[in-house]
Amino acid sequence: GQLRVEADGELPTGMAVQLSAFQALAGYPSSTIRLAGTLFGDTAVSVVDLAGTVEPLSFTAVRSMLPDLPVSGEVRGSVGFAGSLEDLEIDVDLETPAGPLAAVGTVNVADLE
Repeated sequence: GQLRVEADGELPTGMAVQLSAFQALAGYPSSTIRLAGTLFGDTAVSVVDLAGTVEPLSFTAVRSMLPDLPVSGEVRGSVGFAGSLEDLEIDVDLETPAGPLAAVGTVNVADLE
């Protein structure tokens, strides 16, 4: 796979970032994810404002690495992440093999265990 990260600025005033990831496993569909936005914090990231696309994300390929994953197929669409790491809003609008999926929720990613 490939991961490309571009960053400009400083965390206290806002670091502009662009991320792109590409994965192609032999025998499986490829996945491409792109995100762009701004990261904020003191010495570590504490607030994010990112939006991007999955074009597509192959759950079939992911499932080859995580066999217990209960989904397969490809999804395409937009994703967004905004707020503090303790109260991060996640917004997805995806096309799936079963039809459209739109969801908004919050999660504490600062304290994942």
